Amino acid sequence: MLLGRHKSFTAYWLTQFFGAFNDNVYKNTLLILFAYGALTVPLGNVGLVNNLAAAIFILPFLLFSSMGANLAIRHDHALLMRRLKMAECGIMLLAALMLWLDQGAMLLLLLFLMGTQSALFGPVKYSVLPAWFERDDLISANGWVELGTFLAILLGTLAAGILLSAELDLGVTLTPKDLVAITIVLLALIGFWQSRRIEPLKNEQPSSPQLSFSQTMKLCHEKKEGLYLVWSISWFWFVGATLLTQLPAWVEKHLAAEPWVFSLVLGFFAGGVGVGSLSSRKLHAKMKFTGVYWLGSALIAVGMLMLIFSVALSTTLIAFSLMGIGGGCYAVPLYTRLQQSSGESCAWLIAANNIYNAIFMITSAVLGMVVLGMLGQSIAMLIGITLVLHLLVVVVFYIRLSGAHSG
Repeated sequence: MLLGRHKSFTAYWLTQFFGAFNDNVYKNTLLILFAYGALTVPLGNVGLVNNLAAAIFILPFLLFSSMGANLAIRHDHALLMRRLKMAECGIMLLAALMLWLDQGAMLLLLLFLMGTQSALFGPVKYSVLPAWFERDDLISANGWVELGTFLAILLGTLAAGILLSAELDLGVTLTPKDLVAITIVLLALIGFWQSRRIEPLKNEQPSSPQLSFSQTMKLCHEKKEGLYLVWSISWFWFVGATLLTQLPAWVEKHLAAEPWVFSLVLGFFAGGVGVGSLSSRKLHAKMKFTGVYWLGSALIAVGMLMLIFSVALSTTLIAFSLMGIGGGCYAVPLYTRLQQSSGESCAWLIAANNIYNAIFMITSAVLGMVVLGMLGQSIAMLIGITLVLHLLVVVVFYIRLSGAHSG
C-alpha cells in the first residue's frame, strides 16, 4: 500500500487531510453557531451571513490560486507546505481567541484567511505528486488524496455537530465553544507537525517567472488538452456541489427523515468516492483512460437517475454510493493525466483548475437558486436538469479532449 510505504507521502497525506478536516470543522462550526444565535451575527441576518460565509471561503481560490502556483514553483515544495501549515496555526490561534471573545465579524475574516491558506496550498498539493511518483503510482497517490479530501469533508461536518452538542467537566467546565477552539488549534498543530516530516525535495526554481491571474488562465487556454482536463475535473465539482448542497433539504423534505440521516448519506457518498478513487489504478490498467472515464461518467448518471425516482432511504444510499464510486473513477485519472501532460506548467494548471472549480461551484449555486427559487421547481427537477447537462457535458468534453490529445 502506497500510504505507509512512502514516508514523505504518508506525512504529506496526513498534512493535507488534517488541513481539509480543520477547514470543514471551522466552517461548519461557524454556520451552526450563527444559525443558532450562539455568536453575534454581523449584519443582523443569519441567512445572509451563512451565504456570505460560503462565498468568503471560495473567493480566495479565485484571487490567490495563481499566487499559490508561483510560490509552488519558486520554493521547495516541502518547505512551502511547512510554512503554509505554520500560517494555519497562527490563524487558528486567532480564531480560538475570537470564539472566546464572541467576535463574529473577525471569525468571518479569519475564514477568509483560511480560504486563502487553502488556495495557496492547492497548487503545491497536487504538483508535488509527480515529483515523487510516475504512472501507476501517481494514479494511486491521486486516489489517496481524493479519498482524504472527501473523508475530511465527512468527518469535519460530523465533528462540528458533535463538538457543539458536547460539554466536558474536567475540573473546569469546557463549553462547546471551548471544545471547538481547542480542536481547531490542535488540528492545525498536528498538520504542522506532519508537514515537518516531509523531506525537502530541493526542487525550487527561484528564477522562474511569476504569472498573474490572467496569465495563468491564458496559459491554461493555450494548452488545449490541459484546458479540457481542467473543465472535466471542474464538472465533477459542479455535480458534487449541486447534490451535496441540496442533500439536507432532500433528507428533510423528500425522505421525511431525521437529521442524522444526512450524515449517513454523506458517509455513503464519501465511502463511494474512496472505493472509486482507490480502484482507479487497477481499473486504469485494464480499461485505460477512456474506459475509466466512461465508467465513472455512467455511474454518476445512473446514481442521479436513481435519486430522481427515489422514495426510500435505501435507494438514496445506493444512489449516492454509485455517484461517489463514479466520481472517484472519473476524477482521479483526470488529475493524473493533467499532472503528466502539463510538465513544468503543472502548478499553474492546477491553479487554473482550482479557479475553474470555484467558478463551476458558484455556477452550481446560481443554477440551484434559479430552478428552486425563481422557477419554484423541486429538487428532483434540479437533479434531472443536472443529469441532462451531465450527459451532454461528458460527451462534449471527451470529444474535445480526444481532439486536443491527438493534436
